[in-house]
Amino acid sequence: MTAGFHVLIAGGGPVGLTAALALSRANISFTLLEKYRSIVPEAGSDLVLSPIGLRALSQLGVYNELSAVSTPLGVIQRIDHGGNNLGQFMVFETLKEQ
Repeated sequence: MTAGFHVLIAGGGPVGLTAALALSRANISFTLLEKYRSIVPEAGSDLVLSPIGLRALSQLGVYNELSAVSTPLGVIQRIDHGGNNLGQFMVFETLKEQ
């Protein structure tokens, strides 16, 4: 490990785990702190990664494994709390075209 400093990562969510992976690959000493007992709490059901996030994961060498267990997101149908249709959100389709 690199001498001279030690990195403290607060949170074991997607960003914290990505930081830990990057630091590990760079041989930089770190400690990751997480308040939950499990890194994967049973809260929520989706994780959406933007193109820039996917690029970072690709640079860390985990894009292919991630792609094998994920589904691309195309169109998001938006509905307000009253059930009214707010239209479609197609940002990921638009980004894919560029």
